[in-house]
Amino acid sequence: VLLPEYQRVSRRPKDEPTFHVFYEMIAGCSDEMKKQLGLENTDEPCAFLTPLQRQEDKLKAGGSWARVVSALELLGVKPTEVKAIWSVLAAIYHIGVAGAIKGSFGKGIFVKPQAAQRAATLLGISIDDLTNATFQVTSTNSLSPYRSSPSTERTSALEKKLEPFECLEGLAHGLYLEVLAVLVALINRSISSSANCISSLLLFDSPGFQNGATCRSTSFPGATFTDMQHNYLQERLQQLFYDVTVGSTKDKYEQENIEFPSEIEHDDVAMSVSQLLDLKPPNALARSSFQNIRDAGKRGLLWMLDEESLVTNVSDEELVKRILDQFSDKEYGKALEKGPTSNQFIIRHLRGTNPVVYTASGWLKLCRENPIIGNVSSLLQESIREEISYLFSTYRGATSVSLSGSVAGLEGHQSLRRVTSMRRTFNSGTAGIKRKSISIQVKYQVDAIIETLRKSRPKFVYCFLPHHNAGISVEAPKVGDECVNLPLLRSQIRGSQILAALRLHRLGFPECILIEEFCRRFSFKSESQKLTGNEVGRTVEVCKDILLQLDVEPSAYQIGLSQIFFRAGTLSKLESQRDDHITTKITRLQAWSRAYLARKRLERRKVEDTVVRCVQRNVRKLLGVREWPWWRLLIKLSPLLNVHRTEEELRSATDELTTLRSRLDILEKEKTELKMLSNKLEIKKGDKEDIISNS
Repeated sequence: VLLPEYQRVSRRPKDEPTFHVFYEMIAGCSDEMKKQLGLENTDEPCAFLTPLQRQEDKLKAGGSWARVVSALELLGVKPTEVKAIWSVLAAIYHIGVAGAIKGSFGKGIFVKPQAAQRAATLLGISIDDLTNATFQVTSTNSLSPYRSSPSTERTSALEKKLEPFECLEGLAHGLYLEVLAVLVALINRSISSSANCISSLLLFDSPGFQNGATCRSTSFPGATFTDMQHNYLQERLQQLFYDVTVGSTKDKYEQENIEFPSEIEHDDVAMSVSQLLDLKPPNALARSSFQNIRDAGKRGLLWMLDEESLVTNVSDEELVKRILDQFSDKEYGKALEKGPTSNQFIIRHLRGTNPVVYTASGWLKLCRENPIIGNVSSLLQESIREEISYLFSTYRGATSVSLSGSVAGLEGHQSLRRVTSMRRTFNSGTAGIKRKSISIQVKYQVDAIIETLRKSRPKFVYCFLPHHNAGISVEAPKVGDECVNLPLLRSQIRGSQILAALRLHRLGFPECILIEEFCRRFSFKSESQKLTGNEVGRTVEVCKDILLQLDVEPSAYQIGLSQIFFRAGTLSKLESQRDDHITTKITRLQAWSRAYLARKRLERRKVEDTVVRCVQRNVRKLLGVREWPWWRLLIKLSPLLNVHRTEEELRSATDELTTLRSRLDILEKEKTELKMLSNKLEIKKGDKEDIISNS
């Protein structure tokens, strides 16, 4: 959750509620849960919200509360974790009931100590710890061994001048941010997987442009600092849409030496609004380049708010005057105007089609993070209630407290932590010094969002207002011409630059493919047009020949240096022709294969038919002769003949055995005689050798 609107806990716009979960908790809790959370009596006034009064609103909130509880059960959140979350939310309500004023010694105290005691009991801390965490501003700079800079000293001085109610707001903001971060971590724990994924789908949902004068009511005093944050994000997203749809296409045309359509206008107004909000200060410009030397003395609104918030005696009127004086050039005149009152100014968002009146009341205080927020994390981790201490120590212990106002759930998203802008936001450099500057953190957070989206392949989904009264609390007309405000719809379409993207899609060449790839894929009509390894230099000529054979109109394509560009729908038609050609060849191959297999099956059937006919003929012959008398006699005598034949075979075998035995006896006799003769000769040989040796 990036850029959470946590100020709504205590400061909500006119005619708008605070976060719905507080109303739903008060209206939907069971009697036992209300007793545990101390919500039996909600008649006491609360500085942060007013409980629902109408019965139908309470019933609706009770149904929503049941869905919230069911969703937590579906996500596998443990009952102890759910109880810890409800306890912190109920503590925020009791803190609003407690209130805060200055005591006799100038230190803040609670107006209703009983409500503060209920909040401390729910948080698992003592009332003294709650009081110190709420009204005692601790300066972290005194603990540093290095010398503090003047800006840091001014920041510490401003922090010590907090009013008691501002301290109370800081405590409520910190508690809500901790609950939000823990809830995001629990959701990530439930839906995350240990398996590595090759690709992922990132869904980014932004609030859209916030214009109080047109979207809320005519009596709305003006857009707030939070509205300016959302509008700045939307301006950057709109610039990203232009860069992805028009800017990248223009760069590709220039790289491939293709003429860009002159009907597409350049987005100068959007660039002016973007620079108006986030133009870097002079020292950053000097380090980056000299191309914006004319803006050397200027800085964007976000940077100006950061610098002016360190000055204690700057009023809202002086801030607006400095903003108007700095951007009084003709270049920024289309984007910035003076407002109806001295503390208001107008920024024309959405390429000048959406003028927003900003009221800079209290902006300088809102630009500095409330130091009380930093006390909340340690307060919850040191709770004597085991479920609260374990939950907030496990899921929030490793995250810096000073970052809690800008992001929730980052510790569980490794891909976001690897983003360069995200690391720059939370680590060293300028961001490390500006961690307590809300305006600069907004700039870095938006940079991280845009960088993450730019590295993906984004698809944009727009949502337009059908009429200027469309909103949460205003009922829209159902029938008639008033259902859609056509001028408003036209201005939104014109400001979103969808027409420029559509015009570029219609007049340009949105489809492209590498020339070598095109020759390889579409040389199906002529085998002679296929490229070999030694013919890479003639790819353009081969490409033109292929296009001529495919009967493509010359106005439907442009050949660049390495790619060929087509009008919308041309490449799909060529793909259709290629598919038809390949389909024809595959059909022929299938027909030949089926014919070959059919012939093989026919030959096999012929052999089987011959065998069957032979068997049938023999069977018919057998059926014809089996009734004959001589056949019956043959059937009866055949076994007897077999017995006689067996006796003859046995007799012949016996005779053969006798003959072989007689031959064996003769051979044995001859062998014995030869052996005796051999022994006699050996004896004579030995006698002769003795005689020879003695002589």
